[in-house]
Amino acid sequence: MLEAFGRREASAVRLVYREYGKLVYAVAYHVLGPGGGIDVELVESRPGGGWSAPRRLSARTMRPEWLPNTTSGRMLADYISVHYAGPRPLAVWVLASQPVGTSLRQAVYASRG
Repeated sequence: MLEAFGRREASAVRLVYREYGKLVYAVAYHVLGPGGGIDVELVESRPGGGWSAPRRLSARTMRPEWLPNTTSGRMLADYISVHYAGPRPLAVWVLASQPVGTSLRQAVYASRG
């Protein structure tokens, strides 16, 4: 289900909604673009059912080569969450920027839905 959700398949979004009902109102997630870059997107539930179209939150696409390299391969920061600030979702996520020399750069971002 999560793989299908990551591919933005409408049936997977509907399945998440059916599975978790009114507990799910907004979901932020990483998506791998056709050029291999990584973005963060958000979908919101609609009153009366259904979901919004995915909305890109990241200002620019993160390149996989900017991620830390481990013995298991590149490591994507796993912190991504959605909280509510009043009636609107507040997404928080981590993105890497282009390294400076051998120093990696990552920052935490937040955006109102």
